[in-house]
Amino acid sequence: MAGSGRASIRLHSRHRHGLGPKNTVIMTSRKKAENLSFEQAIQELEGIVKQMELGELPLDEALKSFERGIQLARHSQETLANAEQKVQILMQQQGEQTLVDLDKPTE
Repeated sequence: MAGSGRASIRLHSRHRHGLGPKNTVIMTSRKKAENLSFEQAIQELEGIVKQMELGELPLDEALKSFERGIQLARHSQETLANAEQKVQILMQQQGEQTLVDLDKPTE
């Protein structure tokens, strides 16, 4: 998506059905992992996994893809840990350590 600021991955295939040897993953934007949203990082990581599962990358490209995948996975884990910490802080600020069933009538 040109101009949208999002990293996108497109699968191009010369085959009509399924993934075949002519599939390639084209990265239209390569931002640093830490500059991607959680969703963007996961989307790119999924594309890398699909590409590597085909097993047709030259060794050098496979290593670069693996390295990028590790960066994306670490960024995603860090983002999730930060979100979890924020939820815990918000719950403590409210004086609640457990979730409250909002459908349950109060006495």
